[in-house]
Amino acid sequence: MRPHKNVIIRLCSIECCFAHPLETCPSEENRRFREDIKAWQPVAPLLYIWDYTTNFANYIQPFPNFEVLQANVQFFVKHGVKGLFEQGNYSPGGNGEMAPLRAYVLAKLLWNPNTDVQRHINDFLRGYYGKAAGAIRAYMELLHRQVREKGYHAHIFEPPTVPHLNNDEFLDSAERLFDEAEGAAESEEIRFRVQVARLPVWYVKLATNRVTGDERTDLLRKFLSIARKAGVTHIREWQTLDDWAKKMGAE
Repeated sequence: MRPHKNVIIRLCSIECCFAHPLETCPSEENRRFREDIKAWQPVAPLLYIWDYTTNFANYIQPFPNFEVLQANVQFFVKHGVKGLFEQGNYSPGGNGEMAPLRAYVLAKLLWNPNTDVQRHINDFLRGYYGKAAGAIRAYMELLHRQVREKGYHAHIFEPPTVPHLNNDEFLDSAERLFDEAEGAAESEEIRFRVQVARLPVWYVKLATNRVTGDERTDLLRKFLSIARKAGVTHIREWQTLDDWAKKMGAE
């Protein structure tokens, strides 16, 4: 059975690992998705992909997928995909984890799948974070090293308790890098951008109860203040920031 030339076949990557490239990741989920695409390629003249670029269960949670964005887009092109939709945080307020950078990189890739992604990342970081760019870049490397070197996978509905996030090595190092980034910021505007980028680290600490007592109260207050100033409306699909704050015991 073959679809007519005006029929779109759209596959969704919803079950896949997004820490490693679709084409080479050894996970069973990615293997099945690869096989689906390869099976449809010869018979579907209009093969489309609905792809995912954030954690929908925790919009603010660190999501180490920057190292696979280009490889995945190139994989789609290689296998005859004609339409590609990249879905991120669609809540009214947006501003999920590293959202401005991710949107910028994806726009560049959709225009040219063979573009120099690392150059675009560095250009964006310098323009958006100024003198704090180096520390932000080091944080991104730290985050992606957790999955690149330790073999952990990343999915779009996983909790903040996953081992590549909920560990002292990652969280302590991330806090030091963001302290450095805030100290390097040359204006209040850039310092605020750094603080928004820091929210994912604080989110993991709060959601996994790694801080208690007055320290937790103070951190939750700071988290909510920055998130609200940034316009964040939802902490995840179907849960607003305000509802989450009440659940966390905010006053």
